[in-house]
Order: sequence, then structure tokens, then C-alpha cells
Amino acid sequence: MKIHTYINENENCDWGAYDKFVAATPEFTASTGHELFLDHFDEVWDYLNDKGCVVTQCNTDVIQYHG
Repeated sequence: MKIHTYINENENCDWGAYDKFVAATPEFTASTGHELFLDHFDEVWDYLNDKGCVVTQCNTDVIQYHG
């Protein structure tokens, strides 16, 4: 399995890792109706789990998974 890592390199921005993941994963469709900011990361985690990936980190700093 390949390790995929998306790192937030932007200071004062919580979207760096998420934006990189979305850009690199065209089959992932981001939802827009979340009430809480962190729900976006829960959605990524659920998507990766459904694909059979092993998620090691999924937060504002790093999204990393094996798959």
C-alpha cells in the first residue's frame, strides 16, 4: 500500500491539507452543508474508510492514509 500525505504548509489557515486532498482526489465530492468546521475532516475520514484505506491522520495539519 502506498502512503499518501497532504500537509498544511499555510500559517493561519486550517484548509491547507484539506485543499490539497480535494485537488488530488477528483472522485471525492466535498459537501458544503456542514455545521461544524471539523465535519469536513470527518467526511474525508469516512470516504477513505469506505475506499478501504487505513487513515493514520486526518486533521487541519495533516491528512495521511495508506491505500
